[in-house]
Amino acid sequence: MAELFPERVFLGWNVPLIDSVKDWLLADQDLLSETLVVVPTSNSGRRLRLALSAEGGGVLSPHVISPSRLFDVDGVTSRSQQLWAWVKAVQSIQPKDFPNLLPNHPGTALKSFRAAMALARQMHNLRDTLADADKSFHDALACSPEKNRWLELCELETRMFQVLKSWKLRDAVQAKRERSNAPNIPVGVSRIVVACVPDPSLLALNSLQAHMGSNIPITVLIHAPDDESSGFDAWGVPCPLIWNNKTIPFPEWQSRLHLVDSASEAANRAVSLFSEHKTDSEAAALALCDISFAPALDRAFNSAGWPLYDPEGQPIMDSGIARLVMCCADLLRNVCSFDAARELVRVPGAEMFLPLKISRKHAAMLMDKLHHKHLPETMNDARYLASGEELKIINSISSRLDEMKSGNISVVIRSWLVAWLKETDEDLARKAELASAEVVDAIEHIELHGDGVSAQEAMEMLTESLGGVKTSSGKGDEVLDMEGWLEVSYDSAPHLILAGMHEGCVPDGAIDDAFVPNSLKKELGLRDAAARCARDAFLLSAALHSRKGNGRVDALVASFNDAGEACKPSRLLMRYEGKELAEVVNHLFAEIQSGDSPVGPWTRDWDLKFPHVVNKYLSNPPRPLSPSAIKDYMACPLRFFLKRIAKMKTYDAEKREMDALDFGNLC
Repeated sequence: MAELFPERVFLGWNVPLIDSVKDWLLADQDLLSETLVVVPTSNSGRRLRLALSAEGGGVLSPHVISPSRLFDVDGVTSRSQQLWAWVKAVQSIQPKDFPNLLPNHPGTALKSFRAAMALARQMHNLRDTLADADKSFHDALACSPEKNRWLELCELETRMFQVLKSWKLRDAVQAKRERSNAPNIPVGVSRIVVACVPDPSLLALNSLQAHMGSNIPITVLIHAPDDESSGFDAWGVPCPLIWNNKTIPFPEWQSRLHLVDSASEAANRAVSLFSEHKTDSEAAALALCDISFAPALDRAFNSAGWPLYDPEGQPIMDSGIARLVMCCADLLRNVCSFDAARELVRVPGAEMFLPLKISRKHAAMLMDKLHHKHLPETMNDARYLASGEELKIINSISSRLDEMKSGNISVVIRSWLVAWLKETDEDLARKAELASAEVVDAIEHIELHGDGVSAQEAMEMLTESLGGVKTSSGKGDEVLDMEGWLEVSYDSAPHLILAGMHEGCVPDGAIDDAFVPNSLKKELGLRDAAARCARDAFLLSAALHSRKGNGRVDALVASFNDAGEACKPSRLLMRYEGKELAEVVNHLFAEIQSGDSPVGPWTRDWDLKFPHVVNKYLSNPPRPLSPSAIKDYMACPLRFFLKRIAKMKTYDAEKREMDALDFGNLC
């Protein structure tokens, strides 16, 4: 049977992509409700739906999905179940039997849950990477020169499959590979439109090809003119041989390629550029090319009265509920850390671990005093050294933890989570609840099939699950999105600033995988460095062309990020030839005249107010100053006041050993 190919439609690139896609879809309004539109990301889909609804003709909106939704499967293992199966498989092996996979590992190296989880996570991610190209460990074995290593990986995977079988679970990776070759389609859909997706996975392409075999017509929209047709394959993917050798002229580069010293200066320059060109928020687009610039951009734009919205959200690992889970995991280990107890009593939601009528603030003060006086390492040390309320707190924490060790783990965790979530922000609680419920469901399923889960393992898995969660409160007062590089094509704002156009960021300079180097990626059909570079070259070209007549693009390049690491300009900014190439290179590597952009005079955020204290040096007659007091004053007047007048003492919260005064007390 001859291979079927989709219809390609070149939209041109003289206008923004989202306007071209919207107009093309609205040309057949009667078919909108029967159309499945595949867009690069979920945020791209949100923008397209808004654009259609704004026209009024988009009332009967199409189905809009990202490529990964093409092979969604229900009734398969969750990530937590999959990781737990890998952990069980890893803990069942002896490192000496896997010398190529685990060289120089002692016999007990993988017996701890945390060590096994580290390898399990690596195996899980490796399978997902291969699955994107519809490949397995056995496919990699056939292509890789490291045969012995991949044979051991296949053996470990077989053990993981056996665990899943004993738990009566269906493997998610195999299921989505099968679904991609026999996909479902929403009821009522009569056509599929691939709306400018420059890097679909092979699984997504398999799914689309299968739909074509079912006589579902597919149209591929490409954000480029007809004369660029040779630069794209049948599915609109940029061809590396063409795009990695194409000139990319940057209009008015002398004034639009900005070289600055640091991320902070780049952020201030971005604010200045929008201000100088009188760009309002509706006409502004800010692309975060280097993610390390996010904090600096957030500070600068907030100070200028332009709060930024990050559609990706923020990780919740610094939130109260995540800290509670991590503290409990530390306290449930064999060596029960007293430091974990000190941190626990500080976190909102820890009241359930404390005796009645003892507040978190009071408990934190008592635990700090016990630490400062005796330096206990474990809870047993602290119990031996404590007395009075200190002992009550330690015993109360221990008795709460014993509930989990001796009771039904899933029931106890559910009750704790209910209490903790009540103390948590609504949006954060919703995201944390979903991640936590997945872990609790996994525990119940494992226990149902006869395998035990320890309290410590449960909390470690809960920590792992929360680690991948990000939360966003939704768009409130924010006036500008801080979007990722891949979102740029779906933003029609005429003034675009590319913040952090650095090599390794654009094009994406992903470090070679320890198991799948770039050469093997190419062999297996995975996206390699050349494909990523071609994709990014096309995206930059399209962004420049679509704003050539009505708009502008500025690129910010820093010499260093805020961590002090050196940055290099992206090679895509230097796609010139001859004399012009030399001029651009000289411009991008010129010596910087350091100095932040003017952002107004510095002002204090707050004033420190001291309580009234008696100054003994102002008594009548005045008290003389000793030489050591004069030395303290010369070193720092504020510390002189705190030490000599307010009688405050230096407190070391991270004290780890006895100082000279402690030895004096012992003597």
